[in-house]
Amino acid sequence: MFKNPAPPQDLSDENAKSIITPGFAALILQSVLVILYAAFYQTAPGGQNMLFLGIISLLYSSTLLWLLHYSPPNLQKWQNYISIGNGIATAIGLCALPEQINVIPLTSLVIVATITTILWSERQTAFYIGLAFFIHIGYTITIKNGLAWEHILHHGGALALTIVLVVILERLKNSHSTHTNRLQKINAFARQLSSTLEMEEIMPIIGDALSKALEAETYFLATVEGETLQVHMMYDDGKFFSDTSLPLKGSLSSWVIRNRRPLFIPDLRHGVNLEGVQTILTGNNRDNICWMGAPILAEHVTGIIVVASYAPNRFDRNDLELLENLAQQAAIVLDNVFHHTQVTEQARRDSLTGILNHSHIVRTLRQEAEKAQQTGQSLSLVMLDIDYFKQYNDNFGHQAGDEVLIALSRTLQNHLRQQDAVGRWGGEEFTIVLPNTHGRQAGEITERIRETIHTLAIYASNGKVLPFPTISQGVAVFPAETEDVDKLISLADQRLYIAKERGRNQIEPPVSHWDRMSE
Repeated sequence: MFKNPAPPQDLSDENAKSIITPGFAALILQSVLVILYAAFYQTAPGGQNMLFLGIISLLYSSTLLWLLHYSPPNLQKWQNYISIGNGIATAIGLCALPEQINVIPLTSLVIVATITTILWSERQTAFYIGLAFFIHIGYTITIKNGLAWEHILHHGGALALTIVLVVILERLKNSHSTHTNRLQKINAFARQLSSTLEMEEIMPIIGDALSKALEAETYFLATVEGETLQVHMMYDDGKFFSDTSLPLKGSLSSWVIRNRRPLFIPDLRHGVNLEGVQTILTGNNRDNICWMGAPILAEHVTGIIVVASYAPNRFDRNDLELLENLAQQAAIVLDNVFHHTQVTEQARRDSLTGILNHSHIVRTLRQEAEKAQQTGQSLSLVMLDIDYFKQYNDNFGHQAGDEVLIALSRTLQNHLRQQDAVGRWGGEEFTIVLPNTHGRQAGEITERIRETIHTLAIYASNGKVLPFPTISQGVAVFPAETEDVDKLISLADQRLYIAKERGRNQIEPPVSHWDRMSE
C-alpha cells in the first residue's frame, strides 16, 4: 500500500489551494467549536477529553493546511499516511464526542472525503471512509455492547450522503480530466501543425493525432475539388493507401460538407436516414459500422476529416467534439498552406505569362542536370526567341506584344510533358528544359513548336486579325556536348543567334547534326 501511492490528479497546486482551502478552514472552525464546547462544559463527562481532542484536531488540520500551501509535494507523497491519520481522527471523534455534538465528526467526514477525492482519488477516499467506520463500529460493538437503530440510521445517513457526494465529485473530476486531456491533445496538435507549411509533412501529423487521440481503425482527410473528394491521406485497418479521388455526390461526406456541420452515426447497420446519401466503401472495402465526420472549412479550402470503426458505438459525442476541434485546427493550417503555396508559386512565376521566371528556370535546369548526371540520362536545353519582336511592338502596340508572349507561353506548355519545364529568360526570350531527352528528340519537339506557331494569330482591340511572329531556337545537350551547366546555357544561346543569322524562323542545329553525333 505504501509503495504505490495513487497518481497525482489533473490539478495544479494553485487550483488545489483555491478549491480545498475552504474545506480545511471548515475543519479548523469545527476544532475551535469543540474547544469552545469543552471550555463551557468542563464539568460535563469527558469535558477534558473533548478539550484535548479539539486542540489535537486544530493542530492536525492546521498542519495539513500548511502542507497544502507551502509543501504540496509532501501532501501528495504522504497521502496514504494522511488517509490513515484522517480515518483514525474521524473514528475518534465519532466514538469520543457526545451525541449532542456528534454532527461535528459526521460533518468532518463529509469534508475530509471531499478533500481526499479532489486531491487524490476515489479509491483513497474509500480507504479513508472504510477505516473510519471500521474503527467506529468495532469500538461501538466491543465497548458499547452493540449498535442502536437510531445510531445506525444517524450514521448511515451521513455515510450515504458522503458516498453520493464522492461519486458526484469523482465524475465531475473525470469530466474535467477528460476535457483537460482533450485540450492538451488539441494544443499539442496545433503546435505540431504550426511547425510546418509543407503538405507532405502536415498529413502524417494529422494522421498521428487521429490514431492516438481517437484510436481510429480507419480515417481519411480529403478536400473538395469540383464534384470529387481528393483524398490526401487514407488509413484503413493498419494500411496506408495512396492518394485517390472519390465521388462527392451521395456520400456521407457530401452531407457533412453540404450542411457545414459534423455527423456522427454510432451504428450504420441501423440505416442512414439522410436523403440522397448512400455508403461508399473505401480502403480495404470493409463495412464501417461507427462513423464520424467533421468539415474542414476555411477561406480557400473545403474538405472533411472522417474516422470510423468496424465496431458499433466505438465513439461518443466527446470524440465527435474532439474531431471537430482537430478539423478546425487542420482548416487553419491547410488554409495557411494554401497561402504559402500560392505566394511561393507566385514568386516562381513570371507575372505576365505565368511560366517560370528567370531565376527559377535556372534553378530547375541545375537540379535536372544534377539528376541527369546521377542517372546517366541526357538533358536538352532550348533557348527560344521571338523574331523581330521590337518591330512587332512598334507596329501593333505593346498590348498586342503582351498577347503574343502569353499565347506563345501557352503553346510551349501544351507541347511539353509534365516533367519538362519552360521559363521566361527575359524580354522575348524563353528557355525550355527537357529531362531525359537527347538531341534528336529535342529537335523534333522544337520543330513541332515552330510549326504550331505558324498557325497562331491574335486579335487587335478592333477585332482585326494580327499575324503571329516567327521564332528562332537553339538546342544544346547535357552531358553529350558539355557537363557544365553554364557552358550548356552559353552553347544553346550561341546556337539561337546562329539560327537568327541564318534568316530567323530556324532551329540550330538541324536534325542532321544529331544524326551525325549518334553515328
